[in-house]
Amino acid sequence: MWVLCGHRRDLLVQACGAGEQCVGLGDSSDCRDADCDRLDPASMALMERLNYVVSLLENQPSHSVESGPVVSPETNNTNTVSPWPVAQHDHPQVSSQALSHCNLSCRVLQWPILHNEGYDEVLESMFVSEKEDLTSRSSRRGVTEEEFPTHVRSFLANVHIKNPVVEHKTLIQYANDFAENGISWDGPSCLVLLTSALGIISTKFQRVPTSQQAQPESDRSLADACYFAARKRIGLLSVTSLLYLQCYFLSGVYEMYTLQPLKAWHSFYMVSTAMPLYTRTRSAGSIDIETNDLEQRLFWSASKSEFELRIELDLPVPLVPEPSFPADYPNPPTGSNDVPAEFPQEESWYYYLFEVSQKRTMYQVINTFYSSKHDTQLLEAPVVALTQDAIELERHQTLAASRLPPWLRFVEGEASDRELPYFIHTRSLAVQDSILRPFLFLVIHSTVLQPPTVYGFAQRCLEGCYAMINLSNSQHRHHGSWFQARAAFRCGLSIIAAKKSEKITIRSDWRHFADTALSVLEFWGKVAADLQRLAVVFRSIYDEMSDYD
Repeated sequence: MWVLCGHRRDLLVQACGAGEQCVGLGDSSDCRDADCDRLDPASMALMERLNYVVSLLENQPSHSVESGPVVSPETNNTNTVSPWPVAQHDHPQVSSQALSHCNLSCRVLQWPILHNEGYDEVLESMFVSEKEDLTSRSSRRGVTEEEFPTHVRSFLANVHIKNPVVEHKTLIQYANDFAENGISWDGPSCLVLLTSALGIISTKFQRVPTSQQAQPESDRSLADACYFAARKRIGLLSVTSLLYLQCYFLSGVYEMYTLQPLKAWHSFYMVSTAMPLYTRTRSAGSIDIETNDLEQRLFWSASKSEFELRIELDLPVPLVPEPSFPADYPNPPTGSNDVPAEFPQEESWYYYLFEVSQKRTMYQVINTFYSSKHDTQLLEAPVVALTQDAIELERHQTLAASRLPPWLRFVEGEASDRELPYFIHTRSLAVQDSILRPFLFLVIHSTVLQPPTVYGFAQRCLEGCYAMINLSNSQHRHHGSWFQARAAFRCGLSIIAAKKSEKITIRSDWRHFADTALSVLEFWGKVAADLQRLAVVFRSIYDEMSDYD
């Protein structure tokens, strides 16, 4: 058992009675936050500023990125510094304007230097009806119930490790029961079918470049059979049940594995809209610690997944009230001494906390740099303020990475052959890219000389683009395959724009990275119609660079 708990914040304790926050493994019941009393808007604004000031004091240079402590699994000290920087707000929100205007990858198409006319057409390609996969339907075979335990263990090893939204012991028990007695038409059956579908379609992590011969994949027809059988049952579940929320979330994960982002967004949205109803109808006093922690993890996973899609897609932003969870971060799963060998819980939990911390940073990044519809408005922004914002956002982002235990750390720019360090590296680069890209735009498009800091940020953005394209160059199918293809698209276009501007130093082998980005888009474009459209647009822009060395 191991615990990571933050320092007690005296200012906030005096104001609203909050105690320590537990953000690590172990028995967290002794270090939970108490619910804050309801405050008027002015008091809440003051509390947010106090929270921010205290977080800055807690992260002074004495706890710098280079020297920050790393907590090992053997540590069991309730006074250990929290490994994750606390965000400016307890529950930071993204403005509706920023979300509706973000289009994080496609907005690069609007850069004047690319002279692209197909921006709106590319966005609309997201909403073209997908073709029916007749081959998959004709070859679909039935579900063999005796195989449920095997599929569920594959799910625990390949999928659950990144989103722990089910209780593994209960899930294994369900699978064993159904293997012996047959499947039914209830919530547990729906859950086992969905986890089996994910266990079938997911594979052990292996990086094979997209330019190489396509690797054999798992039985998609069998995975689809489990998925569609589960979807028939999901409508029978009570909207106020935890199983309803879990099944809709896992449906979204499966749809991301099959590169169907609009369907996935709908599934994640269903969780987000049903969660407030669920928390209001269930009796809080009857919920045990384990269930409460599971609810928090489900909330964080669903909101994180929906947010990631919203910053890529131009979708309406509904006003959905979020449930009130007192902790800045979700509480860890209990029973750490009783887990299957397929599920490395310690690594999974550190990875999960890192993902949540990066989402919180991205909230502020989107509000800071992407609230306008076009990047051209950056040309009118105060450069000094932009650089100060970027420095502070990067500090939070790199601090979280520095707090990772040694076995999850990555080497900057190098692709790890281990799954979780690979995904942590990818996430870190994606956040860094979103912070630095505005400065690359400024260097390319500004008619005045920019300060050295801006040029430095722009150069680092390009370095991150090279690394991101290398990391995205993989045939491995996972929850984020669609996002990585989109990242290859925007990074490849950024390199082309930089080369075309001739205002910034670019690598002599820049064409290698552009070719790799195109290879990634074309590989996944065989599965997703919108990525196929991005590949066509990317190639048309790239072909215009034939006269450049």
